[in-house]
Amino acid sequence: YYLLELKREPENYQVILKLGDLYKSLSSFDIAIEKYEQASRIKPNETAPLLRLARIYEEMTAFDEAILYFEKVLAMKPDLYQLWLDIGNLYILTDNSEKAIQSLENGLKGLPENHKLWQKLGECYENLQEYDKAIESYESSLSCDPEDIDTLNMLGVCFGLNNEPEKGTAFCQSALKINPGYYKTWYNLGNLNYQLRHFDQSIVNFEKAIELNPELYEAWYKIGLNHSQKRRHQKAIACFQKVLEIDPENVPCLESLGDAYIAMGQEDKGMSYYQAVLNRNPDTVSTNFKLANVCKNKEKYHEALQILFKITELAPKEIQAYQTIGEIKLLQREPNNALEYYLKVLEIAPRDVKIHHKLGNCYFILKNYEKSVEAYKRFLMIHSRDFPAWNQIGAVYIELKDYPNAIKQFIEFIQLF
Repeated sequence: YYLLELKREPENYQVILKLGDLYKSLSSFDIAIEKYEQASRIKPNETAPLLRLARIYEEMTAFDEAILYFEKVLAMKPDLYQLWLDIGNLYILTDNSEKAIQSLENGLKGLPENHKLWQKLGECYENLQEYDKAIESYESSLSCDPEDIDTLNMLGVCFGLNNEPEKGTAFCQSALKINPGYYKTWYNLGNLNYQLRHFDQSIVNFEKAIELNPELYEAWYKIGLNHSQKRRHQKAIACFQKVLEIDPENVPCLESLGDAYIAMGQEDKGMSYYQAVLNRNPDTVSTNFKLANVCKNKEKYHEALQILFKITELAPKEIQAYQTIGEIKLLQREPNNALEYYLKVLEIAPRDVKIHHKLGNCYFILKNYEKSVEAYKRFLMIHSRDFPAWNQIGAVYIELKDYPNAIKQFIEFIQLF
């Protein structure tokens, strides 16, 4: 039910928080942590997900992480004195960010109209991803100096980080009225329009930033990303190449070039850029995974498996790597080995519904029909309208020569529509 709710509203804070609680009750701690962190990103000023993260890390005996989240809660609600007892019991010191915030707040007690102090306080909260507090501090700074361009820009950027880019653009536009020749404002406006998926307008903003500051090569990279979003891959490549002329070691740009060439079907060239990234940062999981997928698509299974095994060493909980290994093993007609890796996915993420479809296929190939039906039915509990799964259940019963049950499955599927 919760997963279906999230399909309709992906950023429903309450549903994500309840989903985290459910996973925790099932002892699926890694998934629970992921959900609590997601809830915290959506509402960075809410203590509920942070406190849950602290408690779950404490239960896992990951005491350093638990203290980190207790301190974040205290930073937002310092009157929760009982949490200091938890910290004392775990023997961990406070961090520097809190001291910085305390110092700034002490300063504001004596100088409440000093816009620089408010501005700096906003930066501290922004670094802590407490965006509501950061916005409040920046607005206090702006009330002290309404025409401070830096504060207007900081507000624009922070609203973007808080997933409110439309509000952010309003502050950047205000900054441009004061000084239309400030390149940083055009650059920030470009980022906000990119976030709003106004890609052509974003390009115009970045081009204006480059006109004002020709050495701003980061803007060429952002223009390239906009062109990629519009599937203008040749233009994107030209922009990325401009960046590399200035900064040949720019890793994000190298990877984006790889993405663009792959999107154009030039897999060998794309792979060469992924390899260039890995030559500089060999342990980057996302790039390794992209390279493995290209190798898989080119039927270079041995190379793909070598990369995927490396990923499982770098990130032992990376379920996509185990799942892809399973897929390759099936392509290599090794269903028993495929099953081993699919079960590994299930072990790491027992609530991952999609893996049950793959398990159903694997068990079917292995002629373990009872488990095949069981796996497909688990998958259909969430994806009830998935035709291939219903069809496969029917196929299992046909293999068993249990024609009444096969007919029953097909009729049930038809009745759904």
